[in-house]
Amino acid sequence: LAATLAALASEEGAAGLGDDDAANEIRCWSLLACACVGADACAGGAGGAARVAAALSRALPESFSGSEAGSEAGPGSLSAADQAAARAASPVAPPDVCFVLADGARQPAHAALLAARCPALTESCPSAPSSSVTAIKLGAGVTRRALRAVLRWAYSGALDADVFDSGVWDGDAGLDERRAAVAKLASKCGAHELARCARFGRPKPGARLRRLTEALLALMTSGTRADVFLTAEGGEIAPPSGLSPARVFPAHRVVLCARAEYFRAALDPARGFRESREPSSRAAPFPAATPEALAAALRAAYAGAAPRVDADAEQ
Repeated sequence: LAATLAALASEEGAAGLGDDDAANEIRCWSLLACACVGADACAGGAGGAARVAAALSRALPESFSGSEAGSEAGPGSLSAADQAAARAASPVAPPDVCFVLADGARQPAHAALLAARCPALTESCPSAPSSSVTAIKLGAGVTRRALRAVLRWAYSGALDADVFDSGVWDGDAGLDERRAAVAKLASKCGAHELARCARFGRPKPGARLRRLTEALLALMTSGTRADVFLTAEGGEIAPPSGLSPARVFPAHRVVLCARAEYFRAALDPARGFRESREPSSRAAPFPAATPEALAAALRAAYAGAAPRVDADAEQ
């Protein structure tokens, strides 16, 4: 049952069961059912998009309790101990933002994914890559559980079982309170589909969830909050402002590292690769790759599928 629900909840799993409207509604119900039975919607999904969601789900950083010195840090900053803990909170790529909750908890995240899925959460973040983690203080009404639910949705498109738990039926004060907290935060940060699911508890007829890969492709195309610049054949290593636009592809470290072990190694400062030395001028060369090939590889990383290539094409 868990495997079947996870497959149907993935972007491509219900595609063959009806037209687009029917497939979207089936996916909504299946996603909710995964949370109700405790199934991981990111495990066992069908298609390349499911692999993207599973990879990014593993990139979601763990929360931690702030150090005593953290309370003395000024607005928009973290103590040295909290900075170190935040950057080590994800096994995939170091986070660049950290939410500070009223109870003292710290929740790191990656600004690029938030910009794609919950843009309001990154309004106070610097647009240029930084070597330090930016602190974002949240109001007393934001709970740790609600924030985790919104981030889980942002990273993987999955619903948090703590919010949609079949073991606690509708009408339970605790469940209603959790759903209300998630709906309120999701609405504020632009995750409107999640807010509707949390508020009503189940999809409405005709419901549609914006696909994670749609948001990632838009992020890739716009280059918003790019912190890695890939150069194709003929490109030269230089700061982003000095690179030729035709042969340079802005990308995002968290997506690349989640999808390919090569990037996880190449962009790790501990490995000594030159691509990892300076965030503001980070450029990774692919001297043997044509721009077309590199563009197809990036599309596969972000969307789980590359465009078809004509076997009769000259190049």
